Amino acid sequence: MKLDQEDNRDVKKVFLEQYCQLLDSLGGSNLMTETETNCLEEIFNDENMIHKVNDFIEIWEKRFKFVGDKIFSRIQSEKKGFKKAILRNSEVLEYKLSGIENFYIYYYSTIQMGFFLNDNKYKDKLKKVLSSVKEESEKANIVNWTIAPSKDTEYWLYMYVHNFEAKKLEEIEKHVLKCLDNLVTETKKIIGN
Repeated sequence: MKLDQEDNRDVKKVFLEQYCQLLDSLGGSNLMTETETNCLEEIFNDENMIHKVNDFIEIWEKRFKFVGDKIFSRIQSEKKGFKKAILRNSEVLEYKLSGIENFYIYYYSTIQMGFFLNDNKYKDKLKKVLSSVKEESEKANIVNWTIAPSKDTEYWLYMYVHNFEAKKLEEIEKHVLKCLDNLVTETKKIIGN
C-alpha cells in the first residue's frame, strides 16, 4: 500500500503523539502526586462517592456525542442551506450544490464533516479542501481533526474531531461552525458553483 503525502504526514503525527505519551509515561507522569493519592483514598473510603465518580465517568464518556448533537441542532437552526437528510442510513445535515447530482457537503453529529459523492471526479480536489480546512483550524488550537483515509470505492470523504479537551462548549461550537463555513466556501471555489 502506497501512502500519499497527506496520509504519510498523518501517520507520522499519530506516531509522534504516541511516542510522546510513551516518554511521558516512562518519565514519571504515571506516578501519582500526593493530591491524587489523597483524592483516590477519599473516594474509595466513601461508597456514595464511588457511585458518584462512576456516574460522572459514564456521563463524561458521552461528551463527543453531546457536543456533536448540540452543534447539529445549532447548524440546523442557524445555517441556511443545510437540511436534515438520511445518507446511507445516517442522519446528517446536507448542503447540496446546485447542478451536481449525488454530491453533498455534510455534517454528522459525531462532529464529522466532509463530502458524500457518487463519482470521483472531484475527489483529489476535495481532499485538498479538507486538508486546507484542517490546517486552518489547527492554527486556532481548539479542536483536533483527523482526515479519514479513503479508498477510491468509498462514497465518503471526511474529517472528524478526535479531541477538544478543556474547551468550553460555545468555543467548540463557534469553531466547528467556522470550519463548516470554510468547507462550503472552499468547495464552491473548487467546483465553480
